[in-house]
Amino acid sequence: MEYLNKIKHNFKLAYEDYIDDHKSLHWEKSYKKFSNNINGISNFRNKKKLSIDLDDYGGFFQTIDALLKLVDICGKKFIDENTENLIGNPEQVYEIGNKKYNYNDLHNVNNLYQIKKNLKKNPKLILEIGGGYGCLMAKLKKNFNDAKIISIDLPEALLLQSYYLHSIFPEKRFFLYEDYKNIKNFENFDFNKYDFYILPPWVLKKFKFSNKIDLIINIDSMMEMRKKIIAEYFDLIHYSLAEEGIFYNVNKYLKSKGGDVVKISEYPYNKKWRVLYSENYWLKKNIHTLITEKTNYDSEDLNLVLSSLPKKNFELKVKKGFKKVLKSAIRKICDKTFHIIPKKIWIKLLKIYL
Repeated sequence: MEYLNKIKHNFKLAYEDYIDDHKSLHWEKSYKKFSNNINGISNFRNKKKLSIDLDDYGGFFQTIDALLKLVDICGKKFIDENTENLIGNPEQVYEIGNKKYNYNDLHNVNNLYQIKKNLKKNPKLILEIGGGYGCLMAKLKKNFNDAKIISIDLPEALLLQSYYLHSIFPEKRFFLYEDYKNIKNFENFDFNKYDFYILPPWVLKKFKFSNKIDLIINIDSMMEMRKKIIAEYFDLIHYSLAEEGIFYNVNKYLKSKGGDVVKISEYPYNKKWRVLYSENYWLKKNIHTLITEKTNYDSEDLNLVLSSLPKKNFELKVKKGFKKVLKSAIRKICDKTFHIIPKKIWIKLLKIYL
């Protein structure tokens, strides 16, 4: 209860200092009534009561499909070692072979795998911009226990992250907004004192990150921002990422809900990058994964990759007519009734993967 009161207090402090430029139109609309519901934080993922756009939902069959495809990518052992599906009480969690899975969590297991595959060494300092409710940060901390993790996000998300991460790591040290407000001199700030730094974006200019960060992550949030804010973040990325540090960027080809028309192909990268990976994102046709390594030399490689990316989203084919309605109805019925099918039948059907 003491920690709950503490993070609610920090949410109020940050909310009072809110700088509106950092809120997209979409965020402002989605989180208009957030502060009225924070007493229900222990159930924040249940029906997305507080996690709203930070939590991808998928029914039973979509979750099964994601699980089977992810097994082919990284193996079931890696998935089971890194899955977490209880905190926040999400209702779309499905037991398959004595293990529980959730669609959003599987996406973050995939992100973790892609990051680990492209890192040359264990990161000491990680920064995630727009980390949702903290799902990926928790997985990174479990895999890189010595790493210090900085989360930069808006007050609503910071509250969820503070709750989620502390629920998994109650023994870890958390630097929250009130701690920031009590600092008088940032010149020699030591990032080794805490495990997690949970802070809003307007504090960034106070810290001296120059070439200190080993891994920077942005997933599905730059596409929601105004171009001005994206440019500010790229200034930070160019300045703070260490040489051979990795920027893991997963965003939409085109999105305009944030107030501007934003394209990943137009993100303001400088020329000091080496492309490690550039592919359409797993399971999401209109989102791209771009993994780059910071270098100390100029190269046109990244510009060539960016210029080759689609400038608009793919048209998703929508099937019309009676068959579509019938399939949709059958799927909804199956999603509602799958739990009455004996578990041993599901295990037999999926035994090649389980």
